[in-house]
Amino acid sequence: MKSGLIINFYGHDALDVGLIEINRIKRNGELQTFEFHLCKTKDFHEFKKNIKEKRRTFLIGEENGVRSFELLVDENGYGTFRYPEWGDRTKEFEDYVLSVKNKVKFPSLEKNDLKNAVNHYVNNELKNLPENLADDESLHSLKEIYFREFQSEQNLKKGEYCYLAFRDWLLENTSMVDVDRA
Repeated sequence: MKSGLIINFYGHDALDVGLIEINRIKRNGELQTFEFHLCKTKDFHEFKKNIKEKRRTFLIGEENGVRSFELLVDENGYGTFRYPEWGDRTKEFEDYVLSVKNKVKFPSLEKNDLKNAVNHYVNNELKNLPENLADDESLHSLKEIYFREFQSEQNLKKGEYCYLAFRDWLLENTSMVDVDRA
């Protein structure tokens, strides 16, 4: 297993902030998870774009006006992660960034309720994409495929489904349009 950082963002669109989850996979395979709140959605998307384009970038989290973490990444994808410990101490480690994903979480619900919630989410996401993205039949098919993949057992952890955000899923699974520019 490759060591490095896996960065996941769980946005809350109504508040324009989200939860950042940073997973560090050590050389021995041990997984260390760090969760921080209140990273601005706009800042995360800029950070992700800069990494994709191999530019130096940073992401800073704050809670109640206090810096909760710093993540600095160079153009080669090598990151420095700093976070506070008890008192005035700050810990730091460096490693390569393996992935940066925008994800969504839904509680484990009855299948029909989950499908309705995911459909509502996808419909809201589609409002932010170009109108000519696809015809109605293709959109229906995409929504069905997304839901089928979304509700697989491997995405169910601790009573929640956790999966790629619809826009990121489209980028990874279709060649219809560059939804990143939308």
